Amino acid sequence: KYSTFAVALSTFFVQGARSHEHEDDHHHDHFHGHGNDIVDCACSADELGIEIDCSDEIAMSTALANLLKNNCKENCDSELCVENYALIQIHHDFCYHDEVPMVVESEFHDFEDVCHPHNCKIFRRPDPAMEDCPEPTCSSGDNGVGNLAYLALIRDNCVEDCGVGDCPDNFRTLRVEHDLCDHTVLAANVEEGMHNLEDACANYTCNVWHEEDGDLTVCDESMTKPSAANDDDDEITDGAVVGIIVAVIVGFGVLAFIACQCFCYSSSRKETATRSAEGTGDAVEMAKVDSAAIA
Repeated sequence: KYSTFAVALSTFFVQGARSHEHEDDHHHDHFHGHGNDIVDCACSADELGIEIDCSDEIAMSTALANLLKNNCKENCDSELCVENYALIQIHHDFCYHDEVPMVVESEFHDFEDVCHPHNCKIFRRPDPAMEDCPEPTCSSGDNGVGNLAYLALIRDNCVEDCGVGDCPDNFRTLRVEHDLCDHTVLAANVEEGMHNLEDACANYTCNVWHEEDGDLTVCDESMTKPSAANDDDDEITDGAVVGIIVAVIVGFGVLAFIACQCFCYSSSRKETATRSAEGTGDAVEMAKVDSAAIA
């Protein structure tokens, strides 16, 4: 009974620690589409024999043709689908939008729902002419920051002139939500509609990475780690360990208190019984004396 209580406390602390960690990681570990593992794209490219070259439009177009020809929209798990999707996804996320063939840019999103478990993580390469992006919120739904920014861009006709009013700021907001958040954060029409704005707003984008942060085309295994979902299932975090220790201490404290109460109660019962027995004995002796006197 009391062990169950301690286990319940442990579970409470573990879940609390995991919940806190998940909240801390939400904005920084959810990049534009990823599967069970968040893998550095440069490492994936090395493993698959892909050369990251934003000038190689032929390679990108050929990869798209292979995806279409092999019906990868329906099943993306074959080696051929994985390799060709990886080539397009890496270049789509890393290169400037005008370096990726328009048909590849457009068709890529038709494969995301099926192929996104094979996505890797890479930032868009920095443009020295652009300012830094704002922090992402990764909020979704009708009131998601990225979705609202897109609606404002359409309302203000920013596709015709992206340099007026709030168009630059809204496009940067949309850019960072698109590049740094999970692919499900933006509505499907926003994901696709964003690319219709990229030409008009090309001079008002922003950087999420800087040259001094390192070469994005060089494999960095430290950037490859289990996703938040896997952390919840397979690992116990430091916070969870602390929670378990606290719960065990509390559990033992409760058990010690209960044991003390039982011991004190038992001792009290014994003392009462002893006194009762002594009282009974005295009564018997008095009765004998009275009987003798009468006799």
